[in-house]
Amino acid sequence: MAMKQVLQHFSQKKVKKHTSKYIIKMNIYLYSLKD
Repeated sequence: MAMKQVLQHFSQKKVKKHTSKYIIKMNIYLYSLKD
């Protein structure tokens, strides 16, 4: 839930190009926690 809000926030700020790599790393980290 929170992650989607963060993604929408970044999209609205128009900094997705700069944070896309960071977001991908965060997603991988969060998924690793689920395992």
